Amino acid sequence: MNEEVAQVEAEINHIIAENDFPVEVLNDVFHRLNCCSDTGYAKQQLRYLQNYKRQILFKNHKSMSEEDK
Repeated sequence: MNEEVAQVEAEINHIIAENDFPVEVLNDVFHRLNCCSDTGYAKQQLRYLQNYKRQILFKNHKSMSEEDK
């Protein structure tokens, strides 16, 4: 594994550790990374997780916070 892929995988591990992604999303990402360890593909999976966090998890967290008010 080259250094760039290792850095991307570390970023993926970090975003996963700090967020509550659905198991289906995690299984999909891990399956894709096991099938292909190309740097560009790993970066694509990181962007997918970042976008999912921004678009889904953040909205869910925001709506739950508003319900508490």
